[in-house]
Amino acid sequence: MKILGRTNNHCESEAMFSEKRLNAGFTLVELMITVVLLAILTILAMPAFQGVMERLRIQSAANSLSAAFATARSESVKLGTNVTVCKSLDKENCTTDGDWSIGWIIHATAASPIKVFDSPAGGVSMAGSSVPDLQNSVQFMPTGASNLGATGNVTVCLPGRTSRVVSVASSGRIRVAEGGVCP
Repeated sequence: MKILGRTNNHCESEAMFSEKRLNAGFTLVELMITVVLLAILTILAMPAFQGVMERLRIQSAANSLSAAFATARSESVKLGTNVTVCKSLDKENCTTDGDWSIGWIIHATAASPIKVFDSPAGGVSMAGSSVPDLQNSVQFMPTGASNLGATGNVTVCLPGRTSRVVSVASSGRIRVAEGGVCP
């Protein structure tokens, strides 16, 4: 018996409901709207993501230089000799050209380097302080102390971003801290 277009048979309505559920899914229009909305959200999020990537490049470069200084200090104590970290273009010899972003090496003598570090990615600048002179190299003595008369700094920067500063004290202590905004 039908009342106002509805069926009174419980089994018929349950069968229709089950059939609709089996055919349920997304239409092409719904999928296209979802894809367009996802694309818009991705475009809006890209500038923030780029900022995160730039901060990570700065942190990575600062941590890599800090690790080189710590390795050199450790090697100088272990080997009982002076160990130097210096900028290097050719990955074999020290240079006074450019800043620390060209790459650096750790060496104990004029022989081959103990470890070679490539230049960091992404156009990061790494300027060493001139007083004390950390523009080109730092040497660690067998006591673990550095050859710097005071704390020297290397500032790791990308324009418009907050810098990281790698500090080396005369005692040999190495520290990485947040700096000011890069020019």
